[in-house]
Amino acid sequence: MNNRTFFRQCYLQTGGWIPMTPMLSRLELGDFGQVNRQRVNLLGNVFSLHLVEDIDIAEDIHLNHDNWKISSGVQRSLSEREQVVDDSMDGGQSIVEWQKQVLKFDDSGSFFFHGHNPIARMVLNWSRFKNDVTLKLSQADFSFREVMVVTEVATLDNWTLAISGAANAEMQLSAQTSSNDLFALLGEQSCRAEHSRDIATFERHIEPLCYFFKGKKLALRDHKKEHFIRQTLEQRERFGEDSVANWLNTNMLNRVESNELNIATCLEFFDWVDLTLDDVEKLC
Repeated sequence: MNNRTFFRQCYLQTGGWIPMTPMLSRLELGDFGQVNRQRVNLLGNVFSLHLVEDIDIAEDIHLNHDNWKISSGVQRSLSEREQVVDDSMDGGQSIVEWQKQVLKFDDSGSFFFHGHNPIARMVLNWSRFKNDVTLKLSQADFSFREVMVVTEVATLDNWTLAISGAANAEMQLSAQTSSNDLFALLGEQSCRAEHSRDIATFERHIEPLCYFFKGKKLALRDHKKEHFIRQTLEQRERFGEDSVANWLNTNMLNRVESNELNIATCLEFFDWVDLTLDDVEKLC
């Protein structure tokens, strides 16, 4: 998919933030779900599961604005400034400067993204109630073996995203500004796309927020994983070398016998780990 470069660069440049799919989809702290067909499918919210511990949340955390000026494989092939006479309603006239830029996209998936006012909310005491979440999501309320929980949410307004669908794609932008900086131009409310060629995705929104997230995913505890790997290697004669190699590439939860995992033992099996680039790849 041509959004892979954008998702990866966003994760790397912003310190681990992952774009929601679709980006206009509203997210709340505590939302849980799964990735299916390159989308985040939300299935509920852990805060509605009657957790024992109170949730400690930090609000209105302002993020580094410069981290959200992201681009890859985009070159400016033309930059022109034009002065336009603007007739006002009272009969007067003023000189308005417009900047025009033509952008070339090197490859399919080349992109630019910029948004304003990056503000985050985050859960501060996940470690206090994660065991309760484990019990409820894997045994008591649900029986998930694969699930993620949103623990941080970031929003931006006045945002623009363009992704090329082919090599040598092109887009012409213009805005009422004297600056020739691309990201300054994108920040102007007057910014508009005059024409484009081979652009797969173009979204520009002033008020509707776009959403990014960080989170945790359910994972087999290291000591249990090591136990099942050791057990698999000890049974080479039973499985055969090829099957052993295949087993080592599977989720070791497949080695758990049906009567081993229950409400009394689930905390021995499961832990939570941060979402990584591997999870980003599932969205691409």
